[in-house]
Amino acid sequence: MKELRVLRSRRIYSDGNHNAFTTVAFCGEVLYAAFRTASAHLAQNGAITVLKSSDGGKNWELCERIVCENWDLRDPGLVFCRDRLHLFCFGRNSANVAETASFHCFLQENNSFSPLETLKNMPVIWGVAVWGDKIYGTAYHSEGKNMSRVTLHVSCDGVNWEQLTELPFPGNEAAIDFDPDGTLWMLVRDTHDCSCYGGGSIPVLCRLKPPYTGTPFAVPLVLRLQGPMLKRINGVSIIAGRRWDGWERNRRNLRTDLFIIPDGEDCRFVSTLPSGGDTSYAACVEMPGNRLLLTYYSSHEHTMDVPFEEDDPKDPAKAEHSTPADIFVAEISKNF
Repeated sequence: MKELRVLRSRRIYSDGNHNAFTTVAFCGEVLYAAFRTASAHLAQNGAITVLKSSDGGKNWELCERIVCENWDLRDPGLVFCRDRLHLFCFGRNSANVAETASFHCFLQENNSFSPLETLKNMPVIWGVAVWGDKIYGTAYHSEGKNMSRVTLHVSCDGVNWEQLTELPFPGNEAAIDFDPDGTLWMLVRDTHDCSCYGGGSIPVLCRLKPPYTGTPFAVPLVLRLQGPMLKRINGVSIIAGRRWDGWERNRRNLRTDLFIIPDGEDCRFVSTLPSGGDTSYAACVEMPGNRLLLTYYSSHEHTMDVPFEEDDPKDPAKAEHSTPADIFVAEISKNF
């Protein structure tokens, strides 16, 4: 039976700010991790922090802090394509949060990142992955009140993008990865109660064959999950995300959970990562020796929940919105 085992988890970054929304990738033998740093989850002052490790993730050092004046940067994504490490993120105008833009930069020969460049023909970029010599990205855009749609795009240079298809159901954040034969897999966050797939944070697992312009095969998972992570390895979907107890608007016991879905089998729970409070948004990279390294964020060493007397009916997620958060890495063993 194909299985995962979580060997250990440890904190690699904490500075008293809210650090969240992770991504990780190799550039040669150097491992890079990036995430958003801001004063709070809902603050409009986010920058992208990049760490690097030259010893397989054992020790990490600060590489760069990427800022864009008057823009709140969020949700970075790292990919290596055409001998270059690319970093993508989106931002909200700090003076007008309704205005969004997607950005790109790359690691230069002097080991610093190039200035941010605005992407062309790309709404809010979220998931990125490489197949062949092209970069594929998911994006979402608003469509009326509390409604958004997911689109799939492709780029040869990371700046100019072409839309390939739009999903036939609502969604927003969508993680993607590829099989060796080019099959694209996508895990879509859906928080819309009107969705034909059930809504209410039921993620949808999609599969699409090249040239990725048709309607994907889509199956809703039998669990509630936010901040989706998807990694495909040897016919297995590895997923992670935020889970909780109780109703959506009054959720408690938040944590980051790890699952495995071998092709043709049901979804199986693997482990709850050391986590709590504001947590999730993992990323995963393969390591030598049947190992995986998974990055994620969590506030459990600061605040996991608020006392009963501090409950705020106007903000049921007060604990998530008012605490610092740190970056963690989990080391995982696989037998497939």
